[in-house]
Amino acid sequence: MFDLGGLPRIMYDNKILNYDILNRINLKIEIQKSIDNIKANSLFEMAARRNPKRSFLFVSKILGKHIPVHPRIALLGGAALGAIYAEEICKQKTPYFKEIISAIKEEKNSLEIYNKITHEKFKLKEPTLFIGFAETATALGHSVFNTFSESAYYIHTTRENIIENRSLINFEEEHSHATAHRIYPLNFPVLQSKAPIVLVDDEITTGKTALNIIADIQKKFPRRSYTVLSLLDWRTDEDKEDFKKAEKNLGIEINVLSLISGTIDVKGKALGDVMSDRETDVLNYDDADVNYIYLDKFFKQRVAYPSVKYLKYTGRFGLCTEEDRILDQQIKGAGQYLRKHSEKSRILCVGTGEFMYIPMKIASYMGDNVLFQSTTRSPIYPRNVSRYGVKNALSFKNPENDEIINYLYNIPFEHYDELYLFFEKDVDKEKMKPLIYQLKRLGIRNINIVIC
Repeated sequence: MFDLGGLPRIMYDNKILNYDILNRINLKIEIQKSIDNIKANSLFEMAARRNPKRSFLFVSKILGKHIPVHPRIALLGGAALGAIYAEEICKQKTPYFKEIISAIKEEKNSLEIYNKITHEKFKLKEPTLFIGFAETATALGHSVFNTFSESAYYIHTTRENIIENRSLINFEEEHSHATAHRIYPLNFPVLQSKAPIVLVDDEITTGKTALNIIADIQKKFPRRSYTVLSLLDWRTDEDKEDFKKAEKNLGIEINVLSLISGTIDVKGKALGDVMSDRETDVLNYDDADVNYIYLDKFFKQRVAYPSVKYLKYTGRFGLCTEEDRILDQQIKGAGQYLRKHSEKSRILCVGTGEFMYIPMKIASYMGDNVLFQSTTRSPIYPRNVSRYGVKNALSFKNPENDEIINYLYNIPFEHYDELYLFFEKDVDKEKMKPLIYQLKRLGIRNINIVIC
């Protein structure tokens, strides 16, 4: 088991944080380790979620999921985890580590720091496979992978059931509202090799999800080494003992690295029986301008099945560093095109579900006035109160699968001049209407539906 205890960058604050979540849930956090003394309030706020399996949610301030963030800050979150892996596993000094953390904490100089990382990427000791967890960490995993120059491979899990393909890895995320994860590699032999695997997630509470995927991979394609990278790690001593048992039983090594680690103590219960879901009080703007923009001239590589076409380089089917360089150029072209297309001063770019990384990185080329976030499956109680992570909410049927309800959080009324909503695949315009209606209710006068 890898131990960060001797690192000079870890500050032993033993700081106790108490969160009173909507007067119903009390969460006590003891921060035990913090990389470069990064503060909890730089990384997350708390909210209550509508899920009887787990009543609370760490709402990340740097993921670009539930809270809008400058896209480069989200990309630097992945770079921070990549730097930790490079230093602690690859034993490589990363000269910009403190600058990365400073940019995240202070939300400034992000362009300068991200350009440095882009031009001086980290190196791996050997071919390594990075796996991001759907839905929330698909972009985080990709941004970690993108910080390495050679011999890196990436794939993310998916909640989708691709009936024309067979998932090679299947496991459960037991506490989630959508538990099943699948992996659909396509011409991706690294999964079946002995290469070390790096699992990337935004938060570890018990670590069971990581152990579940490790068990399934080890049963089918055994190897020696796994690392779990996460922004937050809240495992108890008992949870950590489960990792040691897995190491012993499976004959493997599991390293766990994070920006912040500690323990949590929760009192109270899920709010489903005591509180209803209120959405934002807004008006309806029927005169909003709705445009469709197609970026298929930039993204030409496809994975085509009889029922649907996917983009090849999203990470869903696996990609290597050479393919990622191609993707980088495609994204840059698309971002510069949309920057010319846009004339508004306050812009929000929105990814959809698992489709986060490509829209996020496109948004990073669209100007400093651009923020990014994504739709989500996660149902969270919105309340406009201080120290609470979700101020308002919109719910709607997913245009790509109307059996699934999706949500958008933290978009203030009349706050943005223009919104770009990104989809990987073309979407039936009739099925777009409920979502467009909700966006109009936010007072956004210019709505762009971007099909990649």
